[in-house]
Amino acid sequence: MIAVELKGGLGNQLFQYALGRSLAHQHQTDLVVDRQFLMNRKVTGQNIVYRNFDLDILSIHPVEATSFISRRYGTSGFLPVRIVKRFLNRNIQCGPLRYMEEQTPFQQDIRIGQAGKDVYLNGYWQSVHYFQAVENELEAELRFSKPIPSFANGLAEDIQQKQSVCVHVRRSDFVTNLRHNIIETVYYQQAERMIRAHVTEPAFYVFSDDIDWCRTHLRFNGPTVFVGDEYAGERAATYLHLMTLCHHFIIPNSTFSWWAAWLSKHINKVVIVPKNWVYDRGTFIKSDELVYPGWIQL
Repeated sequence: MIAVELKGGLGNQLFQYALGRSLAHQHQTDLVVDRQFLMNRKVTGQNIVYRNFDLDILSIHPVEATSFISRRYGTSGFLPVRIVKRFLNRNIQCGPLRYMEEQTPFQQDIRIGQAGKDVYLNGYWQSVHYFQAVENELEAELRFSKPIPSFANGLAEDIQQKQSVCVHVRRSDFVTNLRHNIIETVYYQQAERMIRAHVTEPAFYVFSDDIDWCRTHLRFNGPTVFVGDEYAGERAATYLHLMTLCHHFIIPNSTFSWWAAWLSKHINKVVIVPKNWVYDRGTFIKSDELVYPGWIQL
């Protein structure tokens, strides 16, 4: 059995699910997900953002881990067990499953190759290398559970008919959490120049959790549509669906728009990604593990 702890928003959950899906395929075993930490509303702190289970937006309905697995292996489990797991190098055999905690974010963990078929995975696991073996299966599996609402059909058609560029701006909790390395307007200006070097007559579609800020601070030398909150839909599902229809992408350090770019079906898409993904303990962590061949780091 492969058990994966879910944490973070939809983009993070997809990376965690993708690794679990890959290992389950490799070992021909079952995959379960642990939602307990994700749904825990007792956790408090300055940078805590409560999330929901969002994989069902993309028609993913995995088997849920039992309460025994959650208590024994999960972050919300028994405190003595959590202390022991950390003390013993985050990689121990603990009952029926091996507990494996991610060592270094945004770097492929070579221990995954020796994880075996009975393991509990705790981490964010943000690397394209973890699920390359099941990319085709994931592409077939990740389908939106609901069609685009009728009120957004006109915008969807417009996006598909033009050389549309999805511009995603993530602010909200990123503004107050320095680790997330808020992306400045100069990045989008430089990215526009790169887009124009590859794309004729681009049209820009701006998606953001702070669209009013974007209207004030972002300017592009071409047709620009600021996609308002009325198009977001429940749990931003319509936003994501519309983003995937775009031909090209300028994304920030956001796993939400990373998956929008990955899910896009346009073969010749231009995807621009910030080189510095997060800021951790005085050092920028690069986005190398998140860049596909042909994607452009800026």
